[in-house]
Amino acid sequence: MKKFFMMEGKFFNVLSKIADLLWLNVLTILCCVPVITAGASITAMYSVTLAMVKNEEGYLTKSFFKAFAANFLPATAMWAVILGGGLVILADVYIIGNYAPQFKVWLLVPMCFIVIVLLALFLYVFPLQAYFKNTIRGTMGNALRLAVAHLPYTIVFLILQAMPVVVIYYVTNIGFLAALGWGFAGIGYLCSFAYRGIFHKYEVHEEEEESAETAENISDRQAE
Repeated sequence: MKKFFMMEGKFFNVLSKIADLLWLNVLTILCCVPVITAGASITAMYSVTLAMVKNEEGYLTKSFFKAFAANFLPATAMWAVILGGGLVILADVYIIGNYAPQFKVWLLVPMCFIVIVLLALFLYVFPLQAYFKNTIRGTMGNALRLAVAHLPYTIVFLILQAMPVVVIYYVTNIGFLAALGWGFAGIGYLCSFAYRGIFHKYEVHEEEEESAETAENISDRQAE
């Protein structure tokens, strides 16, 4: 029992994680305030939480801003696509609802499809960007493939990541403060356990392919 309450015990490790997530949430929200930087901020958050689930994190603030700067351009570009798509959908809903209700049924299916694509991108592109080095097009394509290939996880991710928004909108002031305090980084941390497990499978597959390709090249050179 004494070990549990020692500075290196589980109790203080849990408190340390909670404090880290509180500060990480503050950094994430502050860096999302300009809106256009939200993609880089969310990517930086996942860079930290993906390391935290394996206890591989370093200095949190330094790690966050290092990932923020390193991923700023690709993450911002992908966020612009998602944000722009969302704004287009909202504008279409407003125009159809107020000026062209006769087209509502005809446009419902394509609009739902676009919303699903945007949600899939939002759920996967930022953790993918934080974990893998890839092109913007490659990351977005992989995000859509993973969303379909791991549909049960995708549904869970969607429910979890909607929770802070729902709490902020519907629940009392205490719920509002809790969501602002830990909501986004806390949910990101929980999701990172699953993200890391999913990504590791493909990481191992890539390493095996690279090893096979290297061995094949060596064999070809020896044959020559």
